[in-house]
Amino acid sequence: MITGIGRQTVTYHFSNGDLKLPNFGLNMQTLKFSLRCQLNDAAISCVKKSIFTVAALAFGLFACAQTPPAQVNDSFNKKFAGATKVKWDKENDTEWEAEFKLKGKAYSANFSNEGKWMETEHEIKKSAIPANVKQTLDSEFAGYDVEEAEISETAEGTVYEFELEQGETEMEVAISPEGKVVKKEMKTEKEEDGEENA
Repeated sequence: MITGIGRQTVTYHFSNGDLKLPNFGLNMQTLKFSLRCQLNDAAISCVKKSIFTVAALAFGLFACAQTPPAQVNDSFNKKFAGATKVKWDKENDTEWEAEFKLKGKAYSANFSNEGKWMETEHEIKKSAIPANVKQTLDSEFAGYDVEEAEISETAEGTVYEFELEQGETEMEVAISPEGKVVKKEMKTEKEEDGEENA
């Protein structure tokens, strides 16, 4: 519907609002064609922006994927032949960590920048905790729940690592296969917040 013909402006009434334009003597057909073209141009512009955004996100994801030095990758491939779904992260200035699957289990392994293997860890079920280690958990950490259990292997040997929780108290414990506690430290609130945000 058009009102105000003959005046300096013309108001075009649409179902979603009014449009006031200078009166150039346009008829409704010309206006509809003009608006349709403008909407099509806007849609094309929107699609172009969407494609650019998706491309930028994809580039960002690939840019975040980290690649270790050749000597680190070579050492990893020799030690863990057959590993799949390998994802590398720079642990710190001197260390790389790979998360991967091997024979259906999830592992993580750390290597120095020079390619020296440092540690391998993988989670285990509570039912897989050896009797000596379980006895130590039951006697020295009675009342604590085992939140996570892992086997950690280093050049010095193997230990069982646990995240224990009792109410608001959390601690990390490492126990040798013989049942000796080799590490015990309380987790601070700062460390817990860091893990939640990771």
